[in-house]
Amino acid sequence: MKNNLFIQFAIFVVLFFQFIAVKPAASDTNCVRSLISPGENPLRYKERGGRCEGLYEKPKKGSLYLVSFCQPADSTLHERPESLPLKWSNQNSDPVHLSGYVLNYPYSDSYQMDKIMDKNPGKYNWPLGFIYALNIEAKEIGIVCRTILAKGNTEKEIYYPIKISSTVPNTYKLVFKSDYYLYDITYSLASVDQQSGFPIHYFHQSKPVAKFKGPDELIIINIEGGMQTGYYQFQINAFYGSDHLPTGEIIWFFHD
Repeated sequence: MKNNLFIQFAIFVVLFFQFIAVKPAASDTNCVRSLISPGENPLRYKERGGRCEGLYEKPKKGSLYLVSFCQPADSTLHERPESLPLKWSNQNSDPVHLSGYVLNYPYSDSYQMDKIMDKNPGKYNWPLGFIYALNIEAKEIGIVCRTILAKGNTEKEIYYPIKISSTVPNTYKLVFKSDYYLYDITYSLASVDQQSGFPIHYFHQSKPVAKFKGPDELIIINIEGGMQTGYYQFQINAFYGSDHLPTGEIIWFFHD
């Protein structure tokens, strides 16, 4: 038990400092530079109509990473809408970064969409023509939205859960992926102090998710009920690889 608490504390400290960052200035591009590759491939990751979208050559590698944070949608994602109306909290006007991913093979490690907005409009209408050109359905995509906000004496990356069409209120679906074998996956959820960002009340603590997940298997976690408007901390922990090394992610988010 003490070892698990130490591991969680160590992950918290590492990720806390990882998220301390300078607030991004206005940008002339939506693209993540590390994903841009030269060439004539018409499907490559590049600017497309006010967003950056496409396929990139160098797959990301990580022990655990978030690929979707949304409220569960209705039948909209099972149809073929020309565009996808996305909404999220606009409780502040800071810049936001919206990203879209493909959740399943074959494009789960090589596709990304990015839209950077200098002021938070709380909504975006995502054209799906490129998605359909890859023979991907709307229900196969994941979406995340985040910003940088000052909390106490530091700045933190804060996520805004995405609302798609008619959704189930006060319920969220988080999807994570890994490029490694994962073991003993658990998660915790807590409300946090608005000024310091530290947990003040736990709804779940070290709740089991799965004993084992293979590379590229989706890790889906649904959280629901009991949350009031405010900031929350979601933490996922696991062990990965043949040496069972500890890994985890801390997601700060705003619920309204």
